Amino acid sequence: MGRVRVIPCRQILTATIILLATARCGSRTASIAVDGPPECLRDEDCDGADDRCVPVRCNRGTCEELAPIDCEDRDPCTNDVCDPATGACLHPDTASDLDGDGHGAPLPGKLAGEVGACGDDCDDRNATAFPGGSEIADSSDNDCNGVVDDGAALTPSGEAVLVSEGVAVAEPSALAFARGTYLSVFNAEVEKRTALVLAPLTRTGARAGVPSQLNAIPADVTGGSLVWIGDRFGIVWSDRREARGGILNFETYFNILNPDRTKRMADVRLSRDDGFSLSAAVIFTGLEFVVLWQDDGKNVFGIDEIFGQRIDRDGAVIGRNVKMVSDGPQVQLAPAIAPGRRSLGVSWVRGDAVEGSHRVLFAPYDFQLRALAPIAVLSGATKNAVYPTITSNASQYVVAWCEDPPAQTIAGAVRDELGQEIVRAKVLTLGNRHARTPALLPFGDRVLLVWADDRDGNDGYELYAKMLDRMLEPMGPEMRLTTARGDSIDPIVAFGPGGDVGILFSDNRLGVPHTFFTRLVSRGPTP
Repeated sequence: MGRVRVIPCRQILTATIILLATARCGSRTASIAVDGPPECLRDEDCDGADDRCVPVRCNRGTCEELAPIDCEDRDPCTNDVCDPATGACLHPDTASDLDGDGHGAPLPGKLAGEVGACGDDCDDRNATAFPGGSEIADSSDNDCNGVVDDGAALTPSGEAVLVSEGVAVAEPSALAFARGTYLSVFNAEVEKRTALVLAPLTRTGARAGVPSQLNAIPADVTGGSLVWIGDRFGIVWSDRREARGGILNFETYFNILNPDRTKRMADVRLSRDDGFSLSAAVIFTGLEFVVLWQDDGKNVFGIDEIFGQRIDRDGAVIGRNVKMVSDGPQVQLAPAIAPGRRSLGVSWVRGDAVEGSHRVLFAPYDFQLRALAPIAVLSGATKNAVYPTITSNASQYVVAWCEDPPAQTIAGAVRDELGQEIVRAKVLTLGNRHARTPALLPFGDRVLLVWADDRDGNDGYELYAKMLDRMLEPMGPEMRLTTARGDSIDPIVAFGPGGDVGILFSDNRLGVPHTFFTRLVSRGPTP
């Protein structure tokens, strides 16, 4: 029953006259026994009457709640809501259409266009990509056939552009392309501390604006991972702003950046315990951000475990930290994550302090960060494996890493979205020299591998690239991307304009590490 409603004197008098008149008409008793004034005379007098979705009525002076309006239409592709003003049921589509091309994105865990997917757009970040679109060389699957830039070839540009000009030392962190420019991210030494710098670049790597620091707080920053979702960036990193006393902790933080690199909100701390939270990586599932990092703050042994956190597209944290991987006294390091169509693929390094060895592992997870299959060891039992990277290539996960002995090579393996083996671990690079720091970029029917190698005896490492088919067999010769003396290492790759592939990397040709940019140029049809 709602609150007691104050009835005007005129209404009380009217009710009294009605009662008296009824009694005088020969009835033995009054038809309504009133103990004080009635609660209502009409439906509109009842509390909540303005919400037609939870209707009320006035029954003989008393407010009664009726059954709420049930708008459930048993259709998973609609959000079933009731309009409080009218009581009408509304059924807007669940599929989001972020790029405005008239095609919604599929629900997480579904393939575009399949039954129950509620959307048929294969790339909801790009208005030129939708079923029936015309394929052009623009680093997108325009016709939604599962292949990016069908048949287009890539060749090295021969460029090496200094990105970190004006700082003492810099190491690359992330690269993404959005709305005509690349956004490069690198760790740089600024005023005797490490800062995370954001630098917009043109198609050729020239500066497209003044670089800016992500965080003005005077604390060392490390790492940095970036993802573009169509109208905004998600970015994660680790910094020491909350270090105190003798605790030298790094914590993991998240924020959303507008296309102009400004923050949308205050930084959100994701990791919760003192210690070192490092190696953060962020992806977007189509509806949510997911962040992984390694953390030594919660383990009783004081060693690293892998944690995850879901975040909605507006930056609100969903639930608590999820412990993804924990294996007693064995350390878990360097998580890498890729969003698949039906799951999330995760790869990382497990270190054994007793053996002094490292293994590369893999496991698929659902979109609530629950394991879908047992953990699989990808690298060989006699191998020491590090630098894992992973990408989702159509319905497969491709993982690459560096391993030795006898030679330091790049190895790779392929798993399906439920963790089943498709391609057993195999060597992907030639020669018996030192290969390291692989990076992958998916094209659907093939995958691009970029890595560093010292095979040419050029007083250091150079970057190389080659295309592999879905079984990790080479599709043409290897391409050398850099030529300067010194080390060119740590490539980070991203799709760019006109079918290009942008590559951010570390290079010490100037005597200390700096961040440079180069690219692979598409030789397919141009938009």
